[in-house]
Amino acid sequence: MLGEADLLHTMAYPTLTAFLGLRVSIPWVHTEHYSLLIAKAPSWRAGLLMSAPMRRMLRRPDEVIAVGQELAAAVRRTGATSVSVIGNDVALPAADAPLPEALSALSPIRMIATGGLVANKGPLEAVRATALLRARGYDISLTWAGSGPLRDESEQTVRDLGIDEAVNFLGHVDAARIPDLLREHQLFILPTAYETFGVSIAEAIAQGLPVVTSGAGEYQTFLPSRGSRIVRERTPEALADAVDSLVRDENRLSSRELRTHAANEFSAAARRESYQDVYRKAAGSRVH
Repeated sequence: MLGEADLLHTMAYPTLTAFLGLRVSIPWVHTEHYSLLIAKAPSWRAGLLMSAPMRRMLRRPDEVIAVGQELAAAVRRTGATSVSVIGNDVALPAADAPLPEALSALSPIRMIATGGLVANKGPLEAVRATALLRARGYDISLTWAGSGPLRDESEQTVRDLGIDEAVNFLGHVDAARIPDLLREHQLFILPTAYETFGVSIAEAIAQGLPVVTSGAGEYQTFLPSRGSRIVRERTPEALADAVDSLVRDENRLSSRELRTHAANEFSAAARRESYQDVYRKAAGSRVH
């Protein structure tokens, strides 16, 4: 297949292993979004990924695309000579898609998270923040779309806190259902430790939901300050305070304004042109 192609484009770190010992004579572009490359906590997996042989593999493509600035810095540290930043593809709603109900402290608040039930995503912190907000008088609920190893512990925490009626774990949800599910809620929360880009966060603002999150990642560059809160400390108290602040913010962007912001940030046409520019650079590097 390489012999019949004009350009090779690989996607994500593990695919590079297919080219170990294989000569690639055509322009080669690689897109990287693997979060373990910027993992904050040391682990044997992260160490293996950044071992010398793996670093050399990231230096082989002519052009590397990272989906965020922090990830790009990690790739550059491997010795890759040409690294660009192009964000993930984000599905935008149709112009006539319904908007979520307005968020108000005086009405029931339906809060949602999408992501795996894993420590990095912070489901336990989200559950405890929900309990704190209810103790403060908010009529607030939490829906979590996603499965993972922390489901049993998360459900037990809900029972221990006595908020069974306010938290719903949906398990795995088909991607096609996510847009409608987001629009059935009014606020998105994800107490993540880190993301390379933050697709679920981008999808939330694209549907018109304000966002409360934490950690570090490319989402810090595209979340509008008037439609989000990013907490420094990934604690239930800090998350509850952030929700409280966002709900009561009279200058908060409306759902329609959030959608407009997302449409400008995640332009498909601009993304295509950026990829074409990188393809041209890769082809030119082989010519010269």
